[in-house]
Parts: sequence; structure tokens; C-alpha cells
Amino acid sequence: LTPDPIGLKGGMNLFAYAEANPVMNIDPWGLETISLQEGQRIVEKAKGWLGVAYLSGGSTSKGVDCSHLVNNVYVAAGFPYSYRMTSGFPPPDNFKKVPSPQEGDVILYSSHMGIYTSGKIISAQGTPQKPDKVRIGELSWFGTIQGYYRYDKDCDQK
Repeated sequence: LTPDPIGLKGGMNLFAYAEANPVMNIDPWGLETISLQEGQRIVEKAKGWLGVAYLSGGSTSKGVDCSHLVNNVYVAAGFPYSYRMTSGFPPPDNFKKVPSPQEGDVILYSSHMGIYTSGKIISAQGTPQKPDKVRIGELSWFGTIQGYYRYDKDCDQK
């Protein structure tokens, strides 16, 4: 087991693709999850939704909830998955839980979700009783983070 199988030199963590644990986590197809650049593309798509009204169960630019926002953004960025409500996220084959987030990762709370960007969250915020809009907010606004999830690009090949 070597962290440098192809002779790269430098300070990069070459086991990052296996969540820094190459003994317990394997990656048979090679770097499967989205890159930082692809994550930035997801964030740019999410920013296009800023200001859209919150609507419980909504899935369009006229009104959207948190889980539909995440799904719509990922599909528009070229990373499709079958829609799941927050309580059913993540889909079993499309996302990997990661120990720390990068741009574009999904942040999951017990009853909320959004997209990570620069230490903040882009999400559709509000409740049916007090609707709001899609905005960039603080990670602490929604309670305890249940996990960070990164899209698995090779999910269609499994």
C-alpha cells in the first residue's frame, strides 16, 4: 500500500479519494467524487436561485423548498440523482459521506439541507408558516450538521 503509486511528489493527500483511510475505504474506479472545480460549478448554479421564494413542496423558480433546490441545482450542473426529501437523503448510490466539506457538497441537518460554499450554506429557507427565500446563510442556523455529502460521478456505472 503506497500513497504515491504513480510517482507524484508534493504535499497533496493522495489518499483523499478514499476519505484519508485507504485500508477501510476503497475506490476501485479511481477518483470517483466530484472535483473542487465541479463543486464550484454547483455553487454557481445554486447562486442562480438566490432570491427565489421558499415554498414547501415547491420545485420551480416560482417557489422551491430545500430538497428540491439541491436536486434542481445538481441536475442543472450535470450531476443528476433521483429526487429525495431531506428525510430520505442521501440516495444510496449517488453520494458519499465525507469528513469535511468542499465547495458544492450537500450539507444535511435533521430537517434541512443545502449546498456548502465558503463556510456558509445556500438553501431555501423558511417554513409553511413563515416563508422566506433562497439565500446564503450561516451553517449554525439549522442546528447540528448530520453530515457532508459529495456526489459520486460513477454512480451510473455501478
